[in-house]
Amino acid sequence: MAEHACPHREKSRLTARERRLAHRRRMQDVAKLRCPWCGERFETLVDASGGGADYVEDCPVCCRPIEMHLAVDHDGIRLDAGRED
Repeated sequence: MAEHACPHREKSRLTARERRLAHRRRMQDVAKLRCPWCGERFETLVDASGGGADYVEDCPVCCRPIEMHLAVDHDGIRLDAGRED
């Protein structure tokens, strides 16, 4: 008896690369925050796939540097924005 190939089962199989990409997409989120310099609200993309990080991103409104601190733990992700005075 010939084995019947289910087309739905074939579509559900993911390669290792596809699983990594899906995981990376799940670890990206949009954060809404306020610029500590000009006070304007804006959105930024947060990539938590590498864990926590400290980095600098320019405000899209006033172009001043914002110090970002990304924390990733079992509760989720948190992005703090500050400025160096």
